[in-house]
Amino acid sequence: MRVIILGLALAAVLAVLAGCADMQDITVPNLAPQTYVALADSVRNPTVYIQTLNWWGDDKDGEVVGFEYRWSSDPGLPGCGLPADWTFTEENSKVFHLPVTDSIGTHSLEVRAMDNEGAVDETPATLRLPVTNNPPVVRIYDRGALPDTTFPALRIRWVGDDPEGNETILGYKLWLDGNEQNARVLSPADTTVSLVPADFEDRFGTRTLNLVAIDSGCDTSAVVTYTWYIKETTGDLLVVDDITSAHAGNAKSDKFYAEALGSCVAAYSELALERYGGSVSYPHNFPELVKMFETVIWYSDPLRPGTESLEEMDDVYPSYVQSGGNFLVVSLGAIGTDGALTDSVGFEVFGIDGLYMRNGSSDFDCKRWVIYPNAGVGLDTLKVSGLYSGVECMRPTAETTPLFHIPPGVAAADTVDYYLGVLNSYGGGKAGLLTFPMSRSDSYGNAQSEFCKVINLMLQ
Repeated sequence: MRVIILGLALAAVLAVLAGCADMQDITVPNLAPQTYVALADSVRNPTVYIQTLNWWGDDKDGEVVGFEYRWSSDPGLPGCGLPADWTFTEENSKVFHLPVTDSIGTHSLEVRAMDNEGAVDETPATLRLPVTNNPPVVRIYDRGALPDTTFPALRIRWVGDDPEGNETILGYKLWLDGNEQNARVLSPADTTVSLVPADFEDRFGTRTLNLVAIDSGCDTSAVVTYTWYIKETTGDLLVVDDITSAHAGNAKSDKFYAEALGSCVAAYSELALERYGGSVSYPHNFPELVKMFETVIWYSDPLRPGTESLEEMDDVYPSYVQSGGNFLVVSLGAIGTDGALTDSVGFEVFGIDGLYMRNGSSDFDCKRWVIYPNAGVGLDTLKVSGLYSGVECMRPTAETTPLFHIPPGVAAADTVDYYLGVLNSYGGGKAGLLTFPMSRSDSYGNAQSEFCKVINLMLQ
């Protein structure tokens, strides 16, 4: 009897164990999540191409861990960075800039949720968006004042606007002539470009710069162009004429320097700022321009120039001279009161220890002066014809070579020399400054030859 009972009990246990084994083999399939995307009036009505879209998901037997989305566009619309393949994100919202290049276009977004087991919604939520875009506009800054001729170094500025907000401008694209395949693309913060000789590939003559703005919807502005003439450099000397025809005596000064240089320089290049740029000097790209020459002569005598042109050299000539270039300025307004060049930098580069006016005078007038030379370097006496105000006197440092001065006795109380010309070695080059009108100092008939002597001193 006990054996029978034990047998029944064992059978019952085995039956229970067999039942548990059957229960372990039973599995419930994972349910795919469901996806929802925010609907707005944009589904029915065209709206701006910058869209903020929201989506969310629901999983009945787990949790949503992320989403995948992809875009499709009407034929003819550019992709412009929109992913055509499924892209994973854990975010529930994104801002999209939908490309439109012909005022209106339609894009379709698909979003599918993904659960914690990797299952995705087999019926993604879809949103079809017709959107519009107004193209950006770009204009070249001060276009009417740009020069019609430059050397192969150009700096050009522009201004971009976009009806959807200037912050939507993605960048700018520019190219020379028809070479759009090698266009340069600049960031939206760049509204100035510096073109160097290599950009022109040794091609001179008429060239055309093309420029477009590109917004974040991949729409482009109309192409704006600037056509001008590139002239080839001649020789190792650049002469910058900073006197305008509006001032009396311009022709006389130009004639003086042309004849003087023609008598002692084999070849040189001339940049007349009025002829090649008027009062706008920035297009000439002086930082790159001076690198093409061993020596630069800048003259604006007998006038105090507008500071716009010579001021631009304040950040250029120190490094230019230090690296081996020679820089000679002939100007009544280069330094001192309202001077074009910064005193601190000018003093260091030109070797000036200080400036001062004639004793008892608030303005140092240059009136029929006899100007004495530094005979030790081979210069001769000059005499100024006419009256020119605003001349600055320099006190050279001990290391600086004086060129010209007015000795004591110009006025009854004068007790010091008034230095009007200095030459200083700075780094690998030389910097010279004449603060009196060289072109109006020919009463002895020797100003041209003396000017050539100054040039030779710089080149020695």
